[in-house]
Amino acid sequence: MKKEKIGYFATTVKPNKLWEYLTFSAKINSERKTKKKLKLVVIKKKFPSFGFFIFFIKSLLSLNIFFFRKFINLRYKDCDIGFHAAAYTYGNFSVYSSELKTYFNILRSLFLAGSTIETAYDLVKKVDAIFIDHPANINGIYFTIFCNNKKIIYSNFYPRGFFCIDKRNGKNKKIKNFLDARIYPSKKKITKKTINKNKKYLNKIVSNPNKYVTWMQKTKYKVMRKSNLNFSKLKYIVYAHSFVDGPLDYGYDGFINLEEWLEFTIREIKKTNNFAIIKAHPNFYNPMFGDVAKNDARVFKKLKTRYEDEKLIFIDYPVKNFLLLQQIPKKTIIISHHGSTLLEATAMGFKSICSKSTFWHPKFNVSNQYTSISNYRNLLNSKWEDLKLFENRNKFYDLSNQTFFNKYGIQNNLFWQKFIEKESKKKLDISFQTRIGIKRHKITDHILQSSKEKIFKKLSNNIEEISI
Repeated sequence: MKKEKIGYFATTVKPNKLWEYLTFSAKINSERKTKKKLKLVVIKKKFPSFGFFIFFIKSLLSLNIFFFRKFINLRYKDCDIGFHAAAYTYGNFSVYSSELKTYFNILRSLFLAGSTIETAYDLVKKVDAIFIDHPANINGIYFTIFCNNKKIIYSNFYPRGFFCIDKRNGKNKKIKNFLDARIYPSKKKITKKTINKNKKYLNKIVSNPNKYVTWMQKTKYKVMRKSNLNFSKLKYIVYAHSFVDGPLDYGYDGFINLEEWLEFTIREIKKTNNFAIIKAHPNFYNPMFGDVAKNDARVFKKLKTRYEDEKLIFIDYPVKNFLLLQQIPKKTIIISHHGSTLLEATAMGFKSICSKSTFWHPKFNVSNQYTSISNYRNLLNSKWEDLKLFENRNKFYDLSNQTFFNKYGIQNNLFWQKFIEKESKKKLDISFQTRIGIKRHKITDHILQSSKEKIFKKLSNNIEEISI
């Protein structure tokens, strides 16, 4: 009798609650791919080696932790340890209120990142496949190391849903880390039918976000208050992002976090003596988002107190973007770091400026994207005539189509949470959804184990296969 091959499947998160579905579905899928029976391994981080302590002490003595742009470029064992440690650090509420807490968290994050690197190198020799939750911070280290060692990787990350990258046998050579899982231009030409579908959908999103945007469904908007700003003289609208929810999710562009980005933007605009609106994200004032919203509102208020004047108007309450864009001149420049607002504004004919660190690849050319702080400063000081509108209509609607109509994405039927609800015939008690899926949730264990196993098998056949 032929002996069954045995291997290992690793996961960065305990397989309980909703993660149970992701973990076991990915395991079943990887068993089909490898033709092995895989044992489940829940990753426990190793204590760092003596070699890492030498690196850690050198980093302290060189004072790199006090110079953030040097810190973020630190590398250890061919990994961007500084970038991943910074991403983890600035996802912590406390660092925005205390410099001492910032330095403490940087040291803590550097230590955790070092531990993760050593754990990943040890694991990758034994493991056939891995499920990685929250790949945008320290767990992104697993992504890089498992990519470089040609393993099968499963994860969930906006704008994609639950996905798989198979690096075996030279497949997906272009994918080297989690940033390479973002959206790339399609190889096929987009059809007129798809273009028209996206035109209609973008109009629906802008005019009725509560209905068409998952994370905005319970946002309560207010009527825009009268201000002393003359819209006819408006030159910029700046859209603030959550300061703590994934500040480095899509890479590093020179700004350590989104508070630094917003404050820099405000200062540069102030120098030009032009009129501008600084608009808070509506969910800064949505109690559904708990402490994240409270912290974001606090940071935004601090910036408003510091910079608001007769030419810089801060909107610190939820306002529908559509009502705002309808009132302003077409020569207003839209500024966002990486938000989908850019797609809405582009569809309405506005020129925009954003970072290269977005959920789409810069090859789409849908905005004026900067690659460094000096490059950004030059764009902010450019005349409207010198900025480009989107260069390629097909590429723009290709991006829109992949963002909003990916069948595995958060707003569509094969998104993994919706799939579980449909198969279990139960409404999951989820407090809110975020770009990566679940941030916090409450769920009772009301689904029988036999039903769960059926769902695992079905979900294992509904995982997006990424091929770039």
